[in-house]
Amino acid sequence: MTARFGRGFVPLLHREWPCAPAQPYRKTYSLKPGESWFDAATTDKQSEHYVRDNAGIVVPVGVLVARELKADGADDAVFVEIWGGGRKVELVNQDLICVARIVDGVTDSVEHGVETVRILTRVYERRGNFGGVPDVIAVFPDGRIAAREIKRAGKDALQPNQHACADTLRDLFGWKLDLAVVEWRCRE
Repeated sequence: MTARFGRGFVPLLHREWPCAPAQPYRKTYSLKPGESWFDAATTDKQSEHYVRDNAGIVVPVGVLVARELKADGADDAVFVEIWGGGRKVELVNQDLICVARIVDGVTDSVEHGVETVRILTRVYERRGNFGGVPDVIAVFPDGRIAAREIKRAGKDALQPNQHACADTLRDLFGWKLDLAVVEWRCRE
């Protein structure tokens, strides 16, 4: 199956994961490089639907997609947390460690994922913000860049800024870009 994403069609990947009950949102946007997602403060003002990994641990959906890409051979795979009107982004790896933070196109610091930071910096330079950047970015040894937008089946849809960002990624990275949509649902 495929889905329209920007001006082209991309693979539509279906996934089912065990869901955890809705929980207070973990403030991923407050992480600094080197800090664990598990140590982030939570807020009752927002809730999030997380999933359970193979060990039964509650994690963000993006980490499972990042882990799949690492298992497929990616050098780096991160899920992206965009905040501040698209001005700020935190990158969290498959082990749930914040590896980089970029604010207004300037990298605060980097633990790992230098190539991923370069990719996102180029997007920021082109668009002026991070709005619409796919949820997971991975870089492979052959130069391929995997970008995955994650949508919950029946509850979420691609937005105009995501279509525009998909086209920006195509313009910047051409044949290197492996763009797809991951549609997930709960497995009870």
